[in-house]
Amino acid sequence: MSAASAGDASGLPEADPLARAEESLAQARAQLLLGEVTQAEERLREVEGWVGGLPGARVAGLRAEAFNQRAGVRAQQGHWTEGMRLAQSALRLYEEVGDAAGQLGTLSNLAQLYLEVGQRDHALATLLRAYRLYEDHALPESAALSILHTVANLHHENGQADQAVRLMEDALERSVQAGNRLYEAGALGNLGLFLLRLGDHRAAREHLERALSMSRELGYRPLELAFLDTLGALCEEEGDPASARAAYEQILDLTAGAPEPETWQAHLRLGYLAHAAGERAQAAAHWEGVTQAGSEAQTSRVAQAYEGLIGLRRLDDPATALRYAEELRALECAAREQERERSARNLNVQFELERVRHEAEVYRLTTELEQEARRRAEAEVQRRTAELAAAQQEVMNRLAAAAEFRDDSTGEHTRRVGQASTLIALRLGWTKERAAILGTASRLHDVGKIGVPDRILLKPGRLEPDELAQMQRHVTIGARILSGGDSELLRLAEEIALSHHERWDGGGYPLGLRGEEIPLSGRIVAVADVFDALLQERPYKSAWTVAQALEEIGRQAGQQFDPRVVAAALDVLPQLPLDDSDGLAGATLSFAGRSGEEPRSFFERLLQNRTRELERARREAEAEASDLRRLALTDELTGLGNRRAFELAVDSLTHHLAAHPGLRPTVVSFDLDDLKAVNDHEGHEAGDRLLLAFARGFQEAFAGLGPTYRIGGDEFAVLSTRSWKEAALRECLARVGEVVGAAGFVGLTASMGSARYPGDGETLRDLLRVSDRRMYADKLRRRRGRRRGDQPS
Repeated sequence: MSAASAGDASGLPEADPLARAEESLAQARAQLLLGEVTQAEERLREVEGWVGGLPGARVAGLRAEAFNQRAGVRAQQGHWTEGMRLAQSALRLYEEVGDAAGQLGTLSNLAQLYLEVGQRDHALATLLRAYRLYEDHALPESAALSILHTVANLHHENGQADQAVRLMEDALERSVQAGNRLYEAGALGNLGLFLLRLGDHRAAREHLERALSMSRELGYRPLELAFLDTLGALCEEEGDPASARAAYEQILDLTAGAPEPETWQAHLRLGYLAHAAGERAQAAAHWEGVTQAGSEAQTSRVAQAYEGLIGLRRLDDPATALRYAEELRALECAAREQERERSARNLNVQFELERVRHEAEVYRLTTELEQEARRRAEAEVQRRTAELAAAQQEVMNRLAAAAEFRDDSTGEHTRRVGQASTLIALRLGWTKERAAILGTASRLHDVGKIGVPDRILLKPGRLEPDELAQMQRHVTIGARILSGGDSELLRLAEEIALSHHERWDGGGYPLGLRGEEIPLSGRIVAVADVFDALLQERPYKSAWTVAQALEEIGRQAGQQFDPRVVAAALDVLPQLPLDDSDGLAGATLSFAGRSGEEPRSFFERLLQNRTRELERARREAEAEASDLRRLALTDELTGLGNRRAFELAVDSLTHHLAAHPGLRPTVVSFDLDDLKAVNDHEGHEAGDRLLLAFARGFQEAFAGLGPTYRIGGDEFAVLSTRSWKEAALRECLARVGEVVGAAGFVGLTASMGSARYPGDGETLRDLLRVSDRRMYADKLRRRRGRRRGDQPS
């Protein structure tokens, strides 16, 4: 059914695409419950077509749900890579609209997809992120059930069967208590699978049969298919081929031959059962069906089917057996290529995980050392920050070396390109810090060579047109490997990888960009890359001299290269130190020095360069340590202290209170009453303006009391060493309202609650809980007043 006919049949106005999209989403959910995967996917694509170009939070929410549902569909069909891409798109949209429940559901799906492709560390990190959302936003119990199921599966995949069973039993109990029959059925089925792996066939059968019955009552076909498959495996292990065959044939009846993972598995197992029973024709028919599977997830099953067919035909039909063997070989070659690309993607994942681990370690260390002596803390932070920089550099170097290893096992080319790119950028006016980042990022310009076959990469002669096209793919492969990074380093590396083979005259690849359409980073690295390549000997050419290489760079200005970049390069490239690969080991280099000063050897100059690099690294580490401390304790949007800063201040004042018992501290909690309404009706940009206006007024009005903090999304706090009366606090809050009103947010209110030591609590933590409780009581009174028509106070 076309999008137009679907809209007409619904009876909804043609001008209301959002209503049509919501109806299609509801229909897609119902179809997924019935196992009508293909029809559901068509509905979900319709949603994207109707609302794809429209603005607004409601549209973003609809698109996010459509993407997340499609991610689940693609995962069911075994297209895990595409499923991950769709889930990531859904997650970004849910983050934009601030939908915590949507984020959590998408993160749970994403964790399951990471499990499917073997990225277990990434799956665990994603689950931890999901659980923090569940705790921070007080989401429904079903959210915790989703996380618990995935964590149990993670333990099961890691071979920790006993722990997986315990977690799934907990999930089953919580599902029953919550009255969630769908999760109850899922928990029963998963327990059956886990117990089967432990060899407890009786308990496994009991759980699987209950799960199968419940899934049929619910009409949820995906679970029914999964449980039938597990039940068939159980019957095979028990030596009951007739019952196993019956379970697999039920799967074929339910799927009607549709290309689903359970379909192929059922055909494969029925082929083995038929072969064991001497039914050669039936075995061949089932295995032939498996060879039609198209997704990468089915590769191992297709290979098993081919192996079975080869064994069947080897004696009576050797020609057909040979054909099957050739198809199996082609399949295995394709699988190896896919594995190579997957390994390349994993390199990027490992780099990002290593970066996150080290950043977390620096943050943890920083917060601990702030309670110690300042001098010792500074020294330790600087040392650890330097280690972080070294670790990041090491991972970057290893990733670059992985790309260079097959045609440059020394990895020196990438180092020289990095040096040259840094010098050119400095000559063009870049700051030292940004030029250094460019030099590091440029080392990954050819990381996409990981995906180029050896027969092409190492070919000594001229490449054929199809080989050249495959070689040129390395720029898009590299950009894909580096895509999605949060750091400036990775974003710049992605930009360079994609653009460093573009030409100034528009004749480059992959996009044919011209002139300043090409990112400046790509234009710089293009010159550095070609310059170094000309100086090196290759199987198809001899090495050029520096003079010849510089002459060629100048000749290509305005054609291959940006003339401004060429001018800068011609100024600085002669200053590059030469290494042994140039055949000039032990030579001397002239330099502009004092009259009568002797020329320095290459090694002396190299030592001088390294010394400067180390000194620069030390200064950058000190600056980065200071920035890390500031960022770790500052709210990014408002510039106020964040929750971590507030907790440290509470701890510090608690120690001070022990030494000065005469202090009478006050804790005041605030909550913006209307932030969600502003976000929903005017957009998150307006919500951010409201938060900034409140923070500005808040800081000014309460400056006399003590430090101000933003401790959550719409929650703020003041920590004072003095006791303050309620009336004074209300006067300060009224002044905040004036600032917010002047910013255009008239009539918006904030709730407030305060607590004083020692009357309201024995500790500052007690005061925080009391002030928080009073703040919510104040909010409740306001809501009741609004319903009665009272004016907000």
